[in-house]
Amino acid sequence: MKFLFAILLFFQFGLKSQSCNYWSTYLGKTGSDDVRGLALDNNKNSYVIMQTDSPSLTVMPGLISDAINGINDAYIAKFDSCGNFIWATY
Repeated sequence: MKFLFAILLFFQFGLKSQSCNYWSTYLGKTGSDDVRGLALDNNKNSYVIMQTDSPSLTVMPGLISDAINGINDAYIAKFDSCGNFIWATY
């Protein structure tokens, strides 16, 4: 399932950022990519937790795993408060 999601429309309601407004991004590739959780830390960084079978999602080399492990795997991505990609791993 491919989708466009707006992470911060939920998390930043009432949290005014001085340099950024709300943002959205596309996250997914060739397989089934299902969001299982969203989180926001004290610095307004967003974390997206997914279950996926896509072997070609963007990852940061050298983190936990650079490649999918098995048929379905967990995937986590971090975005800063402006929606910029920081890192991701399987």
